[in-house]
Amino acid sequence: MAQTKQKKPVRSKQPAAPAAADLPKLSDVLMDFAAPLLDMIPGEPSAEFVQAALGLAMVAWNLPLLKERGNAGQFDELRQDLQRTLDTAPPAAGAMLERMMRERGKKYAADARLITDFKVKIDGDAVLVTAYGTVLRTGN
Repeated sequence: MAQTKQKKPVRSKQPAAPAAADLPKLSDVLMDFAAPLLDMIPGEPSAEFVQAALGLAMVAWNLPLLKERGNAGQFDELRQDLQRTLDTAPPAAGAMLERMMRERGKKYAADARLITDFKVKIDGDAVLVTAYGTVLRTGN
């Protein structure tokens, strides 16, 4: 009877990325990430202003991930959309978004979820956000 050798399992030197189920709710992450923009809202926020701020935060969240793991076409298209928006915004907005994107690469580096959409509802004093996403794998 022939003997077979079992190979030792190969261990990756890179720590495994957390599974999406192990990560906090995407809506909570989006609200935390968008805090610098949301803090600029004077008084009671309107749904439209929150929607616009979260839209910019979503772009700032997705761009670094697409640059690292996505395809060049998606990255270039999103970057151009952001630039068109920033062309009409105050210079401080561009600087803030750049800081947010750097923060994305540090604090949230292990989170490979791409935010695909979100919904905003204002209920009295509460801002209710539901965020939708997908895990972006390398080369998507």
